[in-house]
Amino acid sequence: MAKKLYSIKEKVDSSGVPFFEYLENTLSKEVFAKLNELSNLTSVYIFSGIIRNYFLKIKEIRDIDIILEDKIDVVKVFAGYDIKINSFGGYKISKGDVVIDLWYIENTWALEFQKTLDFELNRHIPGTAFFNFSSI
Repeated sequence: MAKKLYSIKEKVDSSGVPFFEYLENTLSKEVFAKLNELSNLTSVYIFSGIIRNYFLKIKEIRDIDIILEDKIDVVKVFAGYDIKINSFGGYKISKGDVVIDLWYIENTWALEFQKTLDFELNRHIPGTAFFNFSSI
């Protein structure tokens, strides 16, 4: 099992640039620009189905799930988008057929239930039971 997990880790670690290219080629220019804008404001962690789709070579993205390290002015950054608070305290942001689910790192599952962050979550997101394969 450890050898198999190591192979998955190697694959993920070596996919940085190709994953970035996948996003650029799959997302609309506007959404890709928003992700770049966000990454200039704070660290952005992408997880869930978009990662699975990347590895399965699926060119369809239903939504984008992201965690931000720092808080941003969501209304300002996403002016012109429909913005709603979701049931988990994050944001559901949409425009046309694009949906972005956004949370702040301090509101993630680990902090909500653990009540403390005694390790660097950003370094451990890929190894948690909740995110494992679907985080980058």
